[in-house]
Amino acid sequence: MSNKSMEPFGLALKDYFEGKRDVKIIFHRDDGFKHDYFLSHCFRSEKEFSPLECHALKLCNGKVLDIGA
Repeated sequence: MSNKSMEPFGLALKDYFEGKRDVKIIFHRDDGFKHDYFLSHCFRSEKEFSPLECHALKLCNGKVLDIGA
């Protein structure tokens, strides 16, 4: 069974891996909201994290699975 809904994200990751650093996904919601999501956001260094992300990392210990939620 394939999950077609994740195919655009997978293709964008493939493009990024192949050197296309400006690749983005455009999300469209049913309520009309539209958002450009650049894949480079997934590959930021820790010094580029927001204060909230840094705080969340300090609270982590042991094994952590980031599911991107």
